[in-house]
Amino acid sequence: MTSSKLRAGLIVLIGLFSLALTPVMAGAETVSVCGDSITEDTIPPRLKTMLEEATGAGWTVWDNGHGGFTTYDLRDAMGSGCWWCPQPTYSLIMIGTNDMVHSYNIDGSVGAVQTMVNYMSRGSDRIIVAYILPSLSVGETEWAMQYNQRLQERLSGVDYFMKAHWDEFYNSDTGTARGELMRDRLHPNDTGADIIAANYRDVILTRQADPNTEKVNNYR
Repeated sequence: MTSSKLRAGLIVLIGLFSLALTPVMAGAETVSVCGDSITEDTIPPRLKTMLEEATGAGWTVWDNGHGGFTTYDLRDAMGSGCWWCPQPTYSLIMIGTNDMVHSYNIDGSVGAVQTMVNYMSRGSDRIIVAYILPSLSVGETEWAMQYNQRLQERLSGVDYFMKAHWDEFYNSDTGTARGELMRDRLHPNDTGADIIAANYRDVILTRQADPNTEKVNNYR
């Protein structure tokens, strides 16, 4: 073998060795973010940016937040057709704030969420359900606490439950949401929306890193 061919061969080998040592970026995956006006036009674009910055890969994030929707509205919309997800890798859901505003029967609202989870399980690899946020009203926040607890006790078929939003928004001194994170009585401001998106990102990346993790039945 001539010296020039030897050098060429070494260059190829070095290149292959370098590729072997280079971390492989996760492939593009899909996320469906379901909810009400807290989600709509707010959380999905932030989540997409955060996921892409964290992984270096492209992500498809569907915005399935609908302002004014209750758990019953979202349940019925899902039941009418799979508009909410072309079989996403991850389905995220945070719904119930409008039920809280109207003081709906908590068991009925939880039952509607269970039906949604059943729909989602037909086409989604991972289903992540989050606590709804506290509000700036003590009475509404008390409803939300009971609702979230009932979800924890009764919901099944979920891959991951999230309490992180509640933990960061709830102010135990006032029994309401933290005012510095809220735009109005019910909705987070930009800082609050960033917190929600970052919490979703962290859970997704954890599940992505260990896709064979068994289903979790406690809130994290």
